[in-house]
Amino acid sequence: MVGSLRNSPDESTVVNMQLAKKLKANQERLEIALAAGNMGTWEWDIRSGSVTWSPSLEAMHQIPIGSFAGSFEAFAKDMHPGDKPRVLELIQQSIAQTIMRSTVSSARMN
Repeated sequence: MVGSLRNSPDESTVVNMQLAKKLKANQERLEIALAAGNMGTWEWDIRSGSVTWSPSLEAMHQIPIGSFAGSFEAFAKDMHPGDKPRVLELIQQSIAQTIMRSTVSSARMN
């Protein structure tokens, strides 16, 4: 009978650990760059309506970290009144163009 006892992680675990380490390093670099540029990030899930702000964006808008309401309405409410109509129009145009591209690319061609 021949066997072996391995106490080390398998190859996929090692690769996953390496990727997680690289991802963490990239996230740290992004946070440093955002802080240096006094910028923040946001993400909008159009289907659910959920909007996520980075802590730096919340700080820029002078709201406590983690307190952004997380909705498109809250995002729109915080827009500068002079910018709001133009921004909302650009968002609608972008959504319409995306829907059109999606529809055209899924159409069958003869």
